[in-house]
Amino acid sequence: MTFDSKECAVLRRELADEFGPYVPLRKIWRQLSYPSAEAARKAASHGLVPVPCFQLPGRRGWFLRSSDVAEWISAAYRSVPASREIRHAPNT
Repeated sequence: MTFDSKECAVLRRELADEFGPYVPLRKIWRQLSYPSAEAARKAASHGLVPVPCFQLPGRRGWFLRSSDVAEWISAAYRSVPASREIRHAPNT
């Protein structure tokens, strides 16, 4: 299975529906493959998150654009060789 632009658009829409245009890092750290919210926060403060992070005036914490998160997940999925994709057992 490949992750095409149609699926990326669906993911972008789902993230925007759930979070709006800005996703709090504390809500999306698992999808970015961090072991904890604290690890994600530290990475953001050092500029090491693979998606651009920023702080909003009057708000606590780090934020990411939902469209950037969708693009990153899509690119990460496309970079996985087909031989390493998880195969599900057929329904019997």
